[in-house]
Amino acid sequence: METRDLILRNWQDSDAKALYEMCLDETLRKSGIDFYNSITDSRNTIQCWKNDKGFKVIADKRNDNFIGFIIRKKASGKHCQAALQ
Repeated sequence: METRDLILRNWQDSDAKALYEMCLDETLRKSGIDFYNSITDSRNTIQCWKNDKGFKVIADKRNDNFIGFIIRKKASGKHCQAALQ
């Protein structure tokens, strides 16, 4: 799926640093995304999400850079946290 400026794409290992940095946002952490303590945690989560069609990256179409992510289904914290165990 894409627009003029954005694309939804699958996760890549190179998204780990950007995911970690995004998840350091205080408001996001208060919403329940508080289990990322390192880039390694992000890498482990990405490995889980790579196999799940419901988790997609929102990327800049010009350079494929990570902007954010979308969950296209109801997700539980347990599913996300399972990647960290």
